[in-house]
Amino acid sequence: IVVIDRRVENPRGDMVIADNVQASFEIVSHLITNGYRRIGAVLGVPDASTGAERYEGYVRALTAHGIAVDPALVRQGMPRSNFGHALTLELLRLDHPPDAIFTGNNLLTIGALRAIDELGLRIPEDVALAAFDEMEWMFLVKPALTVVAQPTYAMGKKAAELLLQRIADPSRPPQEILLQPTIQVRESSCPH
Repeated sequence: IVVIDRRVENPRGDMVIADNVQASFEIVSHLITNGYRRIGAVLGVPDASTGAERYEGYVRALTAHGIAVDPALVRQGMPRSNFGHALTLELLRLDHPPDAIFTGNNLLTIGALRAIDELGLRIPEDVALAAFDEMEWMFLVKPALTVVAQPTYAMGKKAAELLLQRIADPSRPPQEILLQPTIQVRESSCPH
């Protein structure tokens, strides 16, 4: 067994994961550098490693830039589009809504886009958006989305290599491979 894109406790097999903390730190720092200060987060559940790590990166970025973490600007739920929609609506209906939103995966991003459109808001003029996961359909979204692009091909290739190594030597200790995503800066996070 090779686990991809999730950490598991007491692993008995190999893991290939993306550096969620660093990537989230970088994309939220990008928003801050572009002038956004009330940055909301719509993330997956904290009991999944990806949700917890992406939240950690969000908190680290705010803290590193001297911005207090406001729990009112954080929403966590199942990483599905309907949750992304509902959680984004909650944020945007606050008395003091965020000026930017960081979403934790592609499905949450779909929901966030729907909520922003439903409220008649413009990206980035009314609210900036930066998302985790680069997907093929994102070129259809205008303005183009700033995203964390995971090294999915490299993750799959490394997982296959680890599996073949495990077959060749079943007794070798488990390995954890940490790969670095990249930030694709586009129009959805233009300077505030």
